[in-house]
Amino acid sequence: GFRVSGKIVQRSVDVGAVVKPGDIIAVLDPADYQLAVDNARAALASAEADHVRAKADHERYLNLRGSMAFVPQTLDQRQSLASTALARVDQAKSQLASAENNLAYTVLRADAAGVVTAIQAEVGQVMAQGQGVIRLARTDELEIMVGVPEHRLKVVRAAQGASFELWSDPGRRHAARLRELSPSADPVTRTYAARFSVLDPPEFIGLGMTATLSFER
Repeated sequence: GFRVSGKIVQRSVDVGAVVKPGDIIAVLDPADYQLAVDNARAALASAEADHVRAKADHERYLNLRGSMAFVPQTLDQRQSLASTALARVDQAKSQLASAENNLAYTVLRADAAGVVTAIQAEVGQVMAQGQGVIRLARTDELEIMVGVPEHRLKVVRAAQGASFELWSDPGRRHAARLRELSPSADPVTRTYAARFSVLDPPEFIGLGMTATLSFER
């Protein structure tokens, strides 16, 4: 989802689309965020001008040191004004950086390679910050999920090794490793969900395929 709110003006993917890191998923209307950037730049320019003037006044007054016109209290005031103006410059720079970040966030990009499995927003829809736009199944870490009946939990936990074969490619076994075993049973199937990482995935493996797991005891 987007890190900022706004109206979707473009969606570049559909269900089943394969994306790479950096690919554009969707775009929000950037008009308001561009205005915020322009205002922040103008505020920074004004703060820098005030700092230049305050710094020049301070330096000119320093040159009066030793003369009858020099007053220490006035020097302290000029120095304080210059320091305050510099702090306002730093604040304006931070606000500009934040506004530029928000403008960049209007473009939603994929952060990992994967396949789009669900679309949760359409063009013209007004999105809240953090609201889901798409669901992405990552392909960099493939897993096999199985439902383990309760009388086989001990076997799964104590297994020294695991391997699997695909229904579409019988007879060839590939290594897997237990990554996660749910501590509670599914209320419908009454089985415990176990996830096994595919250590060396074959080229022809795909999302949603059926696999048969075996364990060494």
